[in-house]
Amino acid sequence: DLLTAYAAVDVPETEVMIYEPAYAQIVASAAALAGRRDVSCETFTCAYGFPRRHFKEEQTADLKLIADAIFANGVNQVFWHGKPFQARDGQGDAEFYATVYVGKHGALAEELPAFNAYMEKVSTAMKRGRVYASVAVYLPTEDAWMTSERLTSTDPTWDHWYPAHAMNYTQPPAEVKGWRPLWINRDFLKQGTLEGGLLRVGEQTFSALYLDVYYLDDDALATILGLARAGLPVCLKRLPHQPGLMKSPTFEARVRELQALPNVSADFPRVARGKPLVTGENLPDFWARVDGAETILFFANPKAQDLHLPLGYGQSLATDDVARPIEITANGKTTALTLVFKPYQSILLTIDGNGTYRFEDITFQPKTPVVKMP
Repeated sequence: DLLTAYAAVDVPETEVMIYEPAYAQIVASAAALAGRRDVSCETFTCAYGFPRRHFKEEQTADLKLIADAIFANGVNQVFWHGKPFQARDGQGDAEFYATVYVGKHGALAEELPAFNAYMEKVSTAMKRGRVYASVAVYLPTEDAWMTSERLTSTDPTWDHWYPAHAMNYTQPPAEVKGWRPLWINRDFLKQGTLEGGLLRVGEQTFSALYLDVYYLDDDALATILGLARAGLPVCLKRLPHQPGLMKSPTFEARVRELQALPNVSADFPRVARGKPLVTGENLPDFWARVDGAETILFFANPKAQDLHLPLGYGQSLATDDVARPIEITANGKTTALTLVFKPYQSILLTIDGNGTYRFEDITFQPKTPVVKMP
């Protein structure tokens, strides 16, 4: 169980681009539920594909796209998957099959100090306080267990055989994006307590549970039914099936009981409480934290959304501003503003208890990237 496993370590860690940036939300959710502050990432692995491609030609603008993507999916500690490898005889540079080159003779050398300073600034901000979340989404663990036979990618250079790859492309449902949801599983649901109809798990408080899975463990169903009976709103998008060979004879009856409760509905707006943190059309990927009365939000440049392996060489190329009108509801106050993403720039902003916002200066202007077709 990925959430339980990641929560068991001191610093949960993901890796990109071997794993999708959105996969980091599983790791970050485990950290938040377990009260861990740091979420690390082995970053820039095979940025342009597996094995190494464009060795010593890596472009900072492309790597910034990756960094912004992981920040918007919950990472707040970057570990470079890069090294200035040197041949044994000391003559020239050796190559490693899965890295980017950060030696003095590489294309990144000139921009490394400023790029590292940028990532340090964002990481520091995204370690403040605690993670913001208002909706818990049940991670489809049983679905993955029931279907996770060895998968072969359509890309012959990469074979998806690691167990976690069964969830490499799993993302929270789009309709709850503005609520900044966290993944949850049966273990953390069992740890939860219901207070005034709100589910409290460690430092996190959820106003609703979102359940959209084909398979659901019998034990998990019992826990969810108990919470729903006690008043927790549940969005039940479809009726789950019982996995495995050992079947409970009461499973289907308990599913029907869950479905019949007045605080359970397939229509999320009917069970949602309050307003989402962020509303707007075509929301960029974002992550949020709360520190006292302040809410800190990092919005990734829209170019950093839906990144997949391999990244195109020069994929970050941008020429125009992108505007996203949004509303942010924090501390009971709603603030309307427009996010204007300059080329290669993401946005970090802070909103205080009075609804007053300020944009933090995280400007880092990389060299204009060169585009090369595969």
